Amino acid sequence: MIQSYKRKSKIAAVVFVAGVAGSFVLAGYDGNKLVDDVYGPLLVGAWMAAYWLAIWWYIQAKGRERTWILAGFLNLIGLIILLSKITRKTACPA
Repeated sequence: MIQSYKRKSKIAAVVFVAGVAGSFVLAGYDGNKLVDDVYGPLLVGAWMAAYWLAIWWYIQAKGRERTWILAGFLNLIGLIILLSKITRKTACPA
């Protein structure tokens, strides 16, 4: 059972990384309405679902409680704070 969760987690992680890379590729298509309105939300939804599924299956493989999914949420909040501090320093040089 644990091997099954590990395999699923790795597959979801690959889908997540591919989705993020695809988002950067689609960002290069400025002004294309089809890309912005159709593919953008689908791709973002796919990589968000893959992220949470990868975390969920990893938690299950480790045999931890379900509340450990909050660690993934805190990880995202920490990343957002880190990126905001980096952009704030580069945007307003002292």
